[in-house]
Parts: sequence; structure tokens; C-alpha cells
Amino acid sequence: MGVLCPVLGIAVLWDVTLRKIPNPLLAYLFGCGVLFSYAQNGWGGVGRYMGCAGIVIGMLYLFFCIGALGAGDVKLLAAVAGFFGKESVIPFFMISFLIAALEGLALNLLRGRRPDRWRRIASYAAECLRWREILPLPGELSIRGERTIALSVPVLLSAVLKWMGWY
Repeated sequence: MGVLCPVLGIAVLWDVTLRKIPNPLLAYLFGCGVLFSYAQNGWGGVGRYMGCAGIVIGMLYLFFCIGALGAGDVKLLAAVAGFFGKESVIPFFMISFLIAALEGLALNLLRGRRPDRWRRIASYAAECLRWREILPLPGELSIRGERTIALSVPVLLSAVLKWMGWY
């Protein structure tokens, strides 16, 4: 955690101000995760770290494809989840996305988004289930170009909660 939280703090600054997390910073975070895992459990730890990161990327690839997450968000979540190990990946995800959902809900309320947007999202999800495939996101639901939440903030808060022993 001595490396993780300061690097996440830098990622938050980049993400909030420029809406991008630089790849060299993510590579540094991955490198620290690999070294941390090696120091803890040798080559087996490195394998577990890479396995956790790979699973996270696989799980979030769909969200990246439909434009719900950026590539930097996916790489950041993968790098951080690897630090916690397989037993904490699901709680880390749930807490990160719960914080992000609360932040998104607050932004929607502040921007005055109406409930009809939520109905269109539910309708889109139902169509995807009906056709059993991911359909292209309708233009009125796209968030590309909009000011969205910086996912690095919920990731940092979730990491701090983990460090404090809350989960």
C-alpha cells in the first residue's frame, strides 16, 4: 500500500484534470504489482497477480467495447485488483463500482437527468437479452464526449478502505 495509494493519487490527478490516465503510470503500477507479488510469494505470486489482472481485463472488456469504461480505467482496475489477490477482487470491484454508482447518481441528479433515460437504458438491456448479443449503444444513450466520473477516484477510495481493513 506504500506504493499503491501514492500512485493512485497521481492517477486521480491526471484523470480528473485531463480525463486520461497515462500508460507509463499504469505500466509503473503493473511493475510495482509484479515486484510486490514476487516479494510476497515468489513466482507463484507473480502468476496470481497476472491471473487476477487478466481476469479483470476479461471481465471488463465488454464494458470497454460498449463505451461504458475507457481503456485506462480497465487497465487501472486490473493493476490494482492484482495487488489484493483473488480473495479480495470481487469485494474490491463491488466497493469501487458502488462508490462510482453513487458518484454517478449524484452527477445525474445535479445535471437534472430525467428518469426516461433510465427507462431507455433498461429497454436497451432488454433488447440485448432478447437478441442474446451486445447491440450497438443507441446514440441517445452514449456518454462519449460527456463529462463522466473519473473512475480512479472510486478505485483510490476502495483501495484506502481495503488498506484500513474495512473489507
